[in-house]
Amino acid sequence: MASRCQRFDFRRIETGAIAQRLAMIVQGEGVKVDPQSLALLARLARGSMRDGITLVDQLISQAGDELTIQRTHELLGLADPETLVRLLGYVVDGDGARTLAELQRFYDAGGDVRQLVRALLGAIREAALLSVGYQDAEALGGAASAGLEKIGRAAGRNALLGLWRSLMEMEPELRKGADARLLLEVTLLSSMIQPIPVTVPPKPASEQAAGERLIEPAMDAEPAVSGSDARWEVLKQKLPKPVASLLTDARLTAVRDGLIRIEFRYPAHADLMGGARNRETLLSAVHEVFGPDARVELVAEAKTAPAGAPAAPRPAPSIADDPLVKEAMNRFDATNVRVTPRGRA
Repeated sequence: MASRCQRFDFRRIETGAIAQRLAMIVQGEGVKVDPQSLALLARLARGSMRDGITLVDQLISQAGDELTIQRTHELLGLADPETLVRLLGYVVDGDGARTLAELQRFYDAGGDVRQLVRALLGAIREAALLSVGYQDAEALGGAASAGLEKIGRAAGRNALLGLWRSLMEMEPELRKGADARLLLEVTLLSSMIQPIPVTVPPKPASEQAAGERLIEPAMDAEPAVSGSDARWEVLKQKLPKPVASLLTDARLTAVRDGLIRIEFRYPAHADLMGGARNRETLLSAVHEVFGPDARVELVAEAKTAPAGAPAAPRPAPSIADDPLVKEAMNRFDATNVRVTPRGRA
């Protein structure tokens, strides 16, 4: 027996079609709404005609007989396109002071943090698309799009995607009731894209091996990286959590001549990262962040005694000190760790 069910496939309504329908509604209501506001509301509807009509009804009830783009931004707590471009530009330039000042102006104007996060995600997306020469129908247009294209080409797609992921990871914390303003400030400051320049002495030719180097003890020397390279955080964000957790107590000690040197506090973590699968995952992320020709050197931290001093016996490391174990203890509310060799009760 043939089924009597009928199937209907619904697709998102195009932004232009929503804007045209909203224009007809406001015209029928005798309300003057500028085209920029209608285009903005159509984008915010995200393919839903119902959501677009709801937004128009809400704004008309508050705005009266006329609705301008400035009033639309105010009523919805949105950042105007110029603010988005300036804010994203400051983050890309690594200018923390101007980033915080721009956020303060937005807060003082009554802006909504969650709306700002959504707008920043859209701006980052547009900057990334424009960096490869693509512009879709939902682009901000005009001077704003020109500014985002410049930002996209300066920052690069990988760095922008790292910032995008950081903002996306805010959503679960916001649902838990976290302070939205503080969370956004910390996220933007910790995601500053522009790397800090490094000054590195030349490396002997004998050590310039291609590809990845074997794990070896770290030599006592001044760190090759001065300060904090923002790409280190971007790298960790690109890795799956099990692999990224191995870098919790590791540090980036050198970025020179295509060589990325990572020093591990715990030798066991260096061994795990040196495994075939983890090493391949790490190298893929390194190529995204530091360039396709980057090479990786994994080293284990080594402590050296002063010259002439007798070697002190090294205490056996406690399994409870391992960051991975600590994370498991916190997750399961454990208070003690006991290791039982295999085969024993």
